[in-house]
Amino acid sequence: GGMGGASFGGMPQQQQRQQQQSPGIQAKGQPVFHPLNVTLEDLYSGCTKKVRITVTKRGQKASSDKSISIRQGLKDGSKFTFEKEGDEQPGIVPGDIVFTLTTRPHDTYERRGDDLMTTVPVTLLDAMEGVRTSVTTLDGRSLPIESHSVTPETEIVIPQEGMYSGKTKRRGNLIVKFLIQFPSTPPLNQSQRDQIADIIRPNYNGFGKK
Repeated sequence: GGMGGASFGGMPQQQQRQQQQSPGIQAKGQPVFHPLNVTLEDLYSGCTKKVRITVTKRGQKASSDKSISIRQGLKDGSKFTFEKEGDEQPGIVPGDIVFTLTTRPHDTYERRGDDLMTTVPVTLLDAMEGVRTSVTTLDGRSLPIESHSVTPETEIVIPQEGMYSGKTKRRGNLIVKFLIQFPSTPPLNQSQRDQIADIIRPNYNGFGKK
């Protein structure tokens, strides 16, 4: 009988202690999310972004400016949290304000993990005779690109010219592909097309038209 009394007697005491503590625990407001739009240039070199937070305090709107340090190589979805900076409401702890990193599309480069990819347009003549050109990096440097010949499958890999990785403490690769532009004027006649086809067909390893 004593064991039963101890068992049932202990539970109400535990519940009573929880009830005594609960009035001191305030509810917290819901987090408010905002996008933090950045460019690939921002992520390549790192930067500081200024943001303005506007919230309600004591029934009035109040604004404050904040600085967010963007480290090199950060990825989409990275979050920056300003704890308890949200709207003030009676009896509620202000919620967090969260900025989520979002990269704007780039005209020249595409990011794939820690690698950067870009496509360079070349004429059909250059593709056959050799390419000598350059690409401008995200921090404004000019990198020379050379190849004896290129195809749509050609990729030139330049090590450590990609995005910085905090894990490996080094940069990824810059991968250069080529878009071969065929002449539109004057158009090739059938005889010229056949001659070109005869020249390049053996390079397609049986996948070309026979």
